Amino acid sequence: MIRYYYAGAARIAMRTGTAAPQYILSDHLGSTSVTTSSEGVYQSETLYKPCPFRVLREGETRWTSGTLPTKYTYTGQYSNVADFGLMYYNARWYDPLTSRFSQADTLIPNPGDPQSWDRYAYVNNSPMNFCDPSGHYKCKFQNAQAKKDFEATGWESCEEFLDWTFGKLNEITDSDVQAMMKEFYELDAIDPVTFILGGGGEPNGANLFFARKVKLPAHGVVNKSDTSSSSPKYQDALAYVTIVGHEMFHTMELPFLAGTFQGELQAYTMQYKMGVSLGLGWEKPENASWLRPKIYMDNPDQLRTDIINSYRVSAIPGIGYPIASVMAEPPQSIVSMLSFLERRIQRRENIR
Repeated sequence: MIRYYYAGAARIAMRTGTAAPQYILSDHLGSTSVTTSSEGVYQSETLYKPCPFRVLREGETRWTSGTLPTKYTYTGQYSNVADFGLMYYNARWYDPLTSRFSQADTLIPNPGDPQSWDRYAYVNNSPMNFCDPSGHYKCKFQNAQAKKDFEATGWESCEEFLDWTFGKLNEITDSDVQAMMKEFYELDAIDPVTFILGGGGEPNGANLFFARKVKLPAHGVVNKSDTSSSSPKYQDALAYVTIVGHEMFHTMELPFLAGTFQGELQAYTMQYKMGVSLGLGWEKPENASWLRPKIYMDNPDQLRTDIINSYRVSAIPGIGYPIASVMAEPPQSIVSMLSFLERRIQRRENIR
């Protein structure tokens, strides 16, 4: 049996059975490049062909030394090239012989970009600079201002930012959060969630109900420099992770729970568990008076009141910069129907 070890989203080591671990070193695309023993002794090395326009075939190896002990190779994806010539990218199969996916993408992430209409293309035909870990585009920019705001945060791409965020969520040991992440990845492979980075001074993010989209303000994304554990704002960065996790939870809820009291209470409960597991100290009594998820868990009527009064809830005070929030604004007809159903359910519970 092979067991892999991770630092965030990065695969850094592996162990076969009871043998000593081996370390995995990656290149800038996340491809497995060098492996060493547990003492750091060089064991193997693989170089790839990440070149566009099929002058060279990206994903094929161009030089090897030693025997690579893992089948996670180009951009860190699982390789079945030796078996039947394809690589598995979670949602689709990639063919390094043609430098294209074997199935069309299920979405066109940026209709204004002609490259996006080639639904078999791999990373807009720019494999020297980008990778596609999910088989889909994980995020996109709403406009030029959003891209400008995002670039000021220090991330090289929105995929890099989301990979760090998902990596932190994957580190959480709480069983409910682990089950949520497993379900998210399974659903994302079938019906992918689009993360939209907005611009133009928008103050809030949103889970766009019924559309499987999460919108985040680009100017509110955590700075890359704050993701180091030595940064004085590291706790703020982890708090932001819980906000994104809150919105991810909404993308998996049943449609009739969208924007409702029960849906929000479940999402805040999950967010609270994320914060506790990430070591933010949210379980401490001194935080109960200001921490929004804890307030709503202890006093659900406050959450109900906030939803009814504004349909705009979620901010965690004191983390120092704009963050994502829920914007529960489904069509009024749906709001009326959901409110009616909720009253009926509450009435039945009271009768019981």
